[in-house]
Amino acid sequence: KEDLKTYTSLVDTLGYYDDTNAVIGIAVKDYKRILTKWDAAYTYFHSTIMHEYTHYRLQTYIKANNLYVYRIPLWFHEGVSEYVGMKGLTYPYYSFEQVPLKRLASHEQWETYRTGSYDIYAQSYFAINYLVEQYGEDIIPKIIRYTAQVNDFNQGFKKATGLSVNELDALYMESKKRPLD
Repeated sequence: KEDLKTYTSLVDTLGYYDDTNAVIGIAVKDYKRILTKWDAAYTYFHSTIMHEYTHYRLQTYIKANNLYVYRIPLWFHEGVSEYVGMKGLTYPYYSFEQVPLKRLASHEQWETYRTGSYDIYAQSYFAINYLVEQYGEDIIPKIIRYTAQVNDFNQGFKKATGLSVNELDALYMESKKRPLD
């Protein structure tokens, strides 16, 4: 964890993907528990690896569509990475203060809220999960392709989903508050 902090300058991070240097870093706390494959430590470790690897794959796909990575807001990057990292696991809903997604676009904005009282990883997960529940997993590459066509995330997002990001803000958390069938 300390090595990651030194390398990334991020406080309290357990995983990191560095696109420029093609490096994935994962903090490992307890090798023995991770190797058992029956422990929560293993599950969390696996989830973190998948999360960081998804950053790599997503950024590769974004570049293959002739977009600069920064054209896609960070909430989308992190939400997709959390969604894939948590695949097959239950991401429990709990109440937390929401930040408008438009305020989670840049690294600077992300860091402002990441270390505060917000759970912006969960929030981003729930936003992506809502999109996948409504449109299927193909919505993720579709949003990127449409963004590449118009070179604007908000327009590409609207074209792909029929929603504005503000409308998504109003929908995805409400859907989690409903009782499950």
